Order: sequence, then structure tokens, then C-alpha cells
Amino acid sequence: MLDANDDGVLGEIARRREELSSAEGNVADLVLTVPELPLTMSMRALARRAGVSDATVLRFCRILGFKGYSDFKLAIARYSGPASKPLRTSSTAAHSPERAVQRVKEVLSRVEEIAGAESFRHVKTAASRIADADMVYIFAFGASSVAAWDFMHRLHYLGIKAAVLSDPHLQALRIERMTKKSVALFLSIGYSRLLSEMAEGATERGVFSVAVATPGTPLTAVCNASIFMTKDAGGSFGPPVLGRYLQLVILDTIAEEIGTVLGTEHHPSDDIEGGMHFNY
Repeated sequence: MLDANDDGVLGEIARRREELSSAEGNVADLVLTVPELPLTMSMRALARRAGVSDATVLRFCRILGFKGYSDFKLAIARYSGPASKPLRTSSTAAHSPERAVQRVKEVLSRVEEIAGAESFRHVKTAASRIADADMVYIFAFGASSVAAWDFMHRLHYLGIKAAVLSDPHLQALRIERMTKKSVALFLSIGYSRLLSEMAEGATERGVFSVAVATPGTPLTAVCNASIFMTKDAGGSFGPPVLGRYLQLVILDTIAEEIGTVLGTEHHPSDDIEGGMHFNY
């Protein structure tokens, strides 16, 4: 069991993030993004939210030194209780102006790198297909869901129907209802077997699929267009938070290009709420 006097279970998760498998990383990213979730969810519910199996969540807990999910929840509760340290603990240096400036420089450096990569030409392709789509389905798990919801709202503002799908069961059901005019967008910071399977299913149905992911992953191999978050296959973009920043930048670029394709910066639609009906 982790020592209650250390800097918190979240700090331990962040320190060990790079040691985890892709599936375990999905759980870690979800907990780091929304630390309160384990307090209100069963192990099965958290597993479904992260897009992994129950066994993966249990293995994740044991890697951190806990006997099981219940002990893990108790540790999270200790760091969120009124008499305890804040749930999101970190050093003063982590929130210093200097650290913030360094993080911005890292993002700008990576953006310059990926903008010069061959895969970035797919931004125009993705924008053109999304602008003409009858529905855009955005597939994401864990930390990638933040970027997914942001992009969905951008599309609604442009008058394009879109839905975020983060539940594996609902993802599979939606693929069966997609048309050849639909677009499936897949967001992944790491390696997700489930997303790769969903992308393969969508592509087989003739649905145009787009991946914003790391090069060399199974997901990018099955999608019609892939926009890479690093320049080279196997490249690392650093901590998960940097990956989320890069996702947001890439998706924002796609949104701007969609505005250009539509011939207007904003293209509101009277039927936006029709798309929101499909959000889960």
C-alpha cells in the first residue's frame, strides 16, 4: 500500500505513467484528468469509461501497490477529504510561471515539428470530408475525451452534427448505424486496441476514418487519413498533458480549415440540437 504520507496517489500515478501498458495508461489518464471518478464509480463502470477490461483496472491498482480497487478508492478519498491535502497535489515549482512558460515552449516546438511532417497534409483532407459529412462520430477514451468534447462543440458551432462516443458498447452500436457520408474521428494519445478495432470496423463499412494519434500505431494503419502527434514512428510527446495540448491544436487547425471549406468562419445550423441528441 502506498504510504499515506507521500505526495499523494495522483503523484504516484503521474510518476509511473510511462511504465504502464496502453490499457493501463488509459486508466491512469482518466484518473489524472478526473480524479473524483473512482469515488462514485464501481470498478466495472470505471473500466467501461476508460475503455478497458475490469482486469486491467485491478492490475492498475496493484501496480500502484494496492490490494484491490477498494483500497485504491480509499486512497483517493483520503486525498480528497476536507481534512486532507488537496486532491490535485503538486509542488509549487510545478505551477511556477517559469514552468508554465517552459510548457508553452514545448507545445510550440512540437507543433512546429508536426506541422512540417508529411501527415499534416491530411488536415485539409479531414476538414473537407467532415464539412461534407452527414454526421461526425468522435471516438475517444480517458484523457482524449477532453479534446473530443471541445472539438464536438466547435463542429456544432459550424453547423455540423457531431457526437462524442466514449463507451465501448455504444461505439460498436454506432458503427453499425454509420453511413458512407459519415466520418469517424479517432483520438488517441497511446496504443488503444479497442479504438483500432472500432476504426477497422468503420473503414470496412466504407466510412471515412481519421486518426489523430502517434505514428506507427495499429490505429493509424487502419484509418483513411492520419495526422500524427509526433514526427517519427515510436516518437514520444512527453507527459500526457502535452499530448492533450497537441490534440487540441491539431483539432483547432482542422476546425479552422473546415470554416475555410464552408466559406465562412462560423456556420450555425438550426438543427445543431439534432446532433447533440446522440452524445453519450
